[in-house]
Amino acid sequence: TVTVCTVDGEFALGVLQNKPSAAGQPATVEIGGITKIVAGEAITAGAVVATASDGGARPAEHTATGADTGDWILGQALDTVTQAGQLVTVLLGINYRVTS
Repeated sequence: TVTVCTVDGEFALGVLQNKPSAAGQPATVEIGGITKIVAGEAITAGAVVATASDGGARPAEHTATGADTGDWILGQALDTVTQAGQLVTVLLGINYRVTS
């Protein structure tokens, strides 16, 4: 079973690649490499990304002081998107937690 992230900065094992039609149906999860993620807000190429509360991605440096303490970093954006709902290409596998 998989659960979609619902909290900014939440730990995510990977990115859901399909949309199972019902509970108990197979889910495909990308855990490393290059994938597309629905952006929860604008993201600039090169930014490290974390989960957004809508299950998408957001730049981890979304505050004036940088990444939020406690955020889990999923990877790095390889292109730029200008608004929520667009697909951003991300290099996964850079998992670490921001501690300060």
